[in-house]
Amino acid sequence: MKKVQVTMLAILIAVPLWAGWEFITGGYITGVKFVNDKGWTAESDGRVRHSEDGGATWVLQNTGVTSRLYGVDFVNENEGWICGDDGVIIHTTDGGNTWVSQNSGVYSRLQSIDFVNNQKGWACGLGGVIIHTEDGGNTWVQQVSGTTSG
Repeated sequence: MKKVQVTMLAILIAVPLWAGWEFITGGYITGVKFVNDKGWTAESDGRVRHSEDGGATWVLQNTGVTSRLYGVDFVNENEGWICGDDGVIIHTTDGGNTWVSQNSGVYSRLQSIDFVNNQKGWACGLGGVIIHTEDGGNTWVQQVSGTTSG
């Protein structure tokens, strides 16, 4: 039994090295979005990481929030939104150098966010919550989803 455990441990350590993957410590990465070679992650404890080089390197960005983040969407290389626990939505217009909180009007976990342009977008989450904006997130309106699951 010990031989199997040692073998499994060796495989778990070696596979990421062979695949060229790098471990990033410090929490959970729950979402990722790329626009061309620029990418952003949504993570636990309000962390966002940004890559300028197709994911070869990542730099931590200061969001000003501490909630776990889940969904991330960008409409171009500068403007994007990230959502998370407690109805958190943060927005950037400069690629994530600065993040500004938006009032979603809900307090449940928002797990996904999607924008079709820089004005019109939706976020959804636990309890069947769906919210919608037509002004880039300055105001969010709750929509009826017909479900309380999820």
